[in-house]
Amino acid sequence: AVESGAGAAGRGFHSFSAFKRAMGNVAEGNQWHHIVGQHADNVRKFGAESIHNTNNLVEIPKELHYKITGYYNSVRSNTQGLTVRDWLKTQSFEAQYEYGKKILQKALNGTL
Repeated sequence: AVESGAGAAGRGFHSFSAFKRAMGNVAEGNQWHHIVGQHADNVRKFGAESIHNTNNLVEIPKELHYKITGYYNSVRSNTQGLTVRDWLKTQSFEAQYEYGKKILQKALNGTL
């Protein structure tokens, strides 16, 4: 079942590989980025079709993807001693989506 809010619209897939088969390859030097992370906890909570969804995946330059991944793997003052990734696991889909969009925007603006 697709969650309400951010994951409600868009086209969902049962796996990331199925998404990539349908949507095709990214441009040279780019990678697909999940706004709400694709780890097992999120897939279990929200369903694969919410995570591997055209509304939750964006194509970005791989350098930005590495920077975002580094941020999610870091511990911040507001994450209760957890990595950003582990802290986010405790949040709703909508909260993770809004946070993820904010981090993506910072990366695109060069302020992350």
